[in-house]
Amino acid sequence: MNSIVITGGTGILGKLIIDDLLRTDSSIVLLIRAETQEKAEERAKNLLQKYTDDKKERIKILKSDLTDENLGIASKEYINLKKNTTHILHAAASTKFNLPLDEARRNNVETIKKLFDFAADCSQLERFGHVSSAFVAGKRSGIIFEEDLEHDEGFLNTYEQSKYEAETFLRTKQDKIPLVIFRPSLIITPFRGSSTSPVSALTLGLFLVRKGFLPILPGSETNTLDIIEGEIASKAITDIFLKKTVSYRTYHVVSAKNSPTIGDLISLAKDQSGKKVSVRFCGDREKFQAELKKVSRFRPDIAAIYKKTQSFLPELAFPKLFDNRNFMKELGIKTFSLHPTSKLKLLLK
Repeated sequence: MNSIVITGGTGILGKLIIDDLLRTDSSIVLLIRAETQEKAEERAKNLLQKYTDDKKERIKILKSDLTDENLGIASKEYINLKKNTTHILHAAASTKFNLPLDEARRNNVETIKKLFDFAADCSQLERFGHVSSAFVAGKRSGIIFEEDLEHDEGFLNTYEQSKYEAETFLRTKQDKIPLVIFRPSLIITPFRGSSTSPVSALTLGLFLVRKGFLPILPGSETNTLDIIEGEIASKAITDIFLKKTVSYRTYHVVSAKNSPTIGDLISLAKDQSGKKVSVRFCGDREKFQAELKKVSRFRPDIAAIYKKTQSFLPELAFPKLFDNRNFMKELGIKTFSLHPTSKLKLLLK
């Protein structure tokens, strides 16, 4: 039986991954950031309540802090984990785009270093999986291959940069642990009205378009934006992660050529608006910034909104096509059964 340590299990993608892992006979050790064991278990209550008792019995909750020595885990538990862990899946990250770089590095890079130290001491380790981001490509445009990483094009926010630096570190250690890296694009998850999860950049952007608060956008309506349905991404990651052998080191968990155009996404937002919404595309980032200055003079109310979106909206000025041939070959499929825009209407309600 696999004994899997997972971080980020209370996040949007992490919850879906746990669902998929529990469909196997694996046992799970869920590391949750908390000051005490009691608080860790309290944070896990909502996650666990949907599972039957037999599945709950296969989940162990441990208080942790990935920035601390020994991952913030009590000494006895840490020693047991090193002896018994067969798989580690790191899905935790600070996903805020506007954190100071030092803080983003502490959350997304230093934690990787601590997890590597743990993984290197696990005597039965079969796989170390790291959930990165397709947007480590930063300000690059054009076709991005799965083997690609190093570039000097710069980044749009500290999230992209810190995830890039985390991957860079892992690549220096890839001969020391059985490493596999997953790079999802923008994740779409089923909308739940009672959810307290933070709003994604995609959902926020489409909501603002629908309300008429983003009358100008960078890029072109014919450019694509890669999005992937959360349950598809989760199952694919889980399937590859649990394989005895894998053929590649890095996988783009993306829709690639099935991605919608920006125009398609804007049309969906307009359809949900119920009123006429005008959106104009400005081309590259410099032209967009120039147009934004003009528009802000006449509509000072939207200047603050554009300021809040500046950490992700300029992505539209750097169109990318994420190649996913290795990903699809590993899964043994040619296409996904569900189109990536199938649940967007639910997100916009």
